[in-house]
Amino acid sequence: MRDVEGFDLRPDPLQTSTPSEFVEAMRRYRRWAGNPSYRTMATNCGYTCSAAAFHAALKSEGLPKFTQLNAFVIACGGDEAEFQRWATAWRKLDQSRQGATRAPIVVLSQSLASSGNDSTDDGTADDDKGTEDDEE
Repeated sequence: MRDVEGFDLRPDPLQTSTPSEFVEAMRRYRRWAGNPSYRTMATNCGYTCSAAAFHAALKSEGLPKFTQLNAFVIACGGDEAEFQRWATAWRKLDQSRQGATRAPIVVLSQSLASSGNDSTDDGTADDDKGTEDDEE
């Protein structure tokens, strides 16, 4: 059931910036939806997620699995538009988390790349090391 017009008290997952804030928004959304029991939530989503899994996800500080998020929104009575809001927020956080674990990209400046500098990291020139072409 929606709030009275002009009073949208639903937690907004798009306002979260960390996984723990996202999970806190999930907890608030569950309360906003009438605080259904975990067993009721499992029933509401056709048991695609168990009561224990809902409990664990809402006690955690990490992002839930995407399929678990889908079941959560359904379990709390959300529609497709509601799930789209939650999915967008989840993707935003998941992408930032993935980006933080990737190695940085090193870009050489154009002048360095085209200067013909053949030295290696240890300061020696490639010519000093010998190559397969030199050995033939």
